[in-house]
Amino acid sequence: MKDGVFIFAAGMIVLVAQITLFRILFPATCKPDLAAVLVVWSALRLSAAVGIMFAFSMGLGIDLTSGAPMGLFSLVYSVVFVTCGYVNSTVDVDTHTGRAAAVFGTILLAAAMVLFMRWVAGAVGFGSSVAWHVMLRSVITCAVALFLLPGLDRAWAGYHRLLGVR
Repeated sequence: MKDGVFIFAAGMIVLVAQITLFRILFPATCKPDLAAVLVVWSALRLSAAVGIMFAFSMGLGIDLTSGAPMGLFSLVYSVVFVTCGYVNSTVDVDTHTGRAAAVFGTILLAAAMVLFMRWVAGAVGFGSSVAWHVMLRSVITCAVALFLLPGLDRAWAGYHRLLGVR
């Protein structure tokens, strides 16, 4: 329950920042995906039950605010959570380099899933501009994650000191 309250509050802050502040600071083509960073962090820190519910609900929030088809990002973030959880259980991802690689891979996986879903739904153009866009967005999100993830760890530790151990 305590984990759910923390991640819900963090998710609301990230969602509001992504749809308001980051639209002002970054152009639409290279806006970092803070929600995906939070889903990666939750895959490293939370239990599977709380984390998958969070990933699904965060995806619904992104779907509602971005105009994407309902369920698209819910599916994408759920797959991202499960993939990151699996990779974390087999390889130690909990280093700065490992978390940066996980975020980079997550953004590439999410972009590939979205492009595939768009391709299935209708004609979508692929080319070098799409590849450069995806790579640029992955690098920018990775750079933002290098600052966001330690802040989340500090907030998580402070939250648990305040409320006590699980």
